[in-house]
Amino acid sequence: MAYTTVAKVQSLFRDLKVDADTGDETTNTVVTTEEVTEFITRADAIIDGKLAKFYTVPITGAESLKIVEEISTLFAGHRVKGIMELTDAQSDVKQDVQGNLHFQAMGLLKKIAPIWDQKCCEYRTAEIELTDAVRSPTVSSPARFDSQVRGKAASNVITKGGNNW
Repeated sequence: MAYTTVAKVQSLFRDLKVDADTGDETTNTVVTTEEVTEFITRADAIIDGKLAKFYTVPITGAESLKIVEEISTLFAGHRVKGIMELTDAQSDVKQDVQGNLHFQAMGLLKKIAPIWDQKCCEYRTAEIELTDAVRSPTVSSPARFDSQVRGKAASNVITKGGNNW
């Protein structure tokens, strides 16, 4: 199940026509339906990868889906915008596209993921809660790589004339 649709990505742009056939300059078709669908699939993979530690993915709650749909639409729109910029020097002027869609999507994605607080060693509540999303049962701490000294497998005391290696 994709979080967004080709039509929603297309709605980010003023005059973008998405065709099932190869891009056609006469109709202002710079991407195909198949390409946009692939962009959506990749965007959804990024979202699921980020949220899998905190929530059961794919996200299914109706309210949470609205937020995730927006992020997926922005990520896919960013890819379409990149193609447009390569094919037409005046694409931003013609399309009246907002600023960097990728940064908007990443900003939202960061706001819905809980934040690790290094001072108190726990996750803080996310800025935007996915209230009806199913939380993962084991959200503890990020992966940590301990040294032998920290793990007490080796002494951290260096002795003069001793074998310190």
